[in-house]
Amino acid sequence: RKVGVFGNFLRLAAEMSGKILGFRELSQDLGVAHHTISSYYIILHDCLIIERIPPLIPSSTRRRLSKSNKYIFFDIGVRNAASQTLSRTGINKEEWSRRFEEWIGLSLLRYLRSRNIKGTVHYWRDHNGPEIDWVVEYENRWIPVEVKFLDDPLPRHIRHLETFLDENEVKARKGFVVFLGERPRKLTEKITALPWFELQAVFE
Repeated sequence: RKVGVFGNFLRLAAEMSGKILGFRELSQDLGVAHHTISSYYIILHDCLIIERIPPLIPSSTRRRLSKSNKYIFFDIGVRNAASQTLSRTGINKEEWSRRFEEWIGLSLLRYLRSRNIKGTVHYWRDHNGPEIDWVVEYENRWIPVEVKFLDDPLPRHIRHLETFLDENEVKARKGFVVFLGERPRKLTEKITALPWFELQAVFE
């Protein structure tokens, strides 16, 4: 009934794709009630325009973890069109990194579905800092996946993975860094750096 408002919402939702959302903040930006924003996201989800990514909250954790869902558009190109950023001009490395991260998340979801694997893709984030981009949950285990838009992961890029594996050693026995390089390599006993085109190794 209010196409203009919904159009503004769609652009903002595309800009916020992959980020942790606060409906109240979005409602203030758009000048509509927060429950309206929630209903708009339900419409996009029901129409298969966005994917809902729930947080992973281990029952035994003492951390103050994020409890909000993430939402990502089903296609990066559609997301770019909706956010009016189809041109490559002016796109900085941070934005490329964000798009790469979202694309890997979508690829994990599609791998599960295309092979009829019963699993879920989560994210994990402590309000005080540590964060894992994606955590695949299936076969009663958790597989943390960090995404880095670079050719050579450094030790500092795996600190959060090490933290997650140490704190969840019963269900999480290995982790991965997905990067732009051409060959997989072992970073630690439990952590492997994977080229993006060998993502299926996460499930092996």
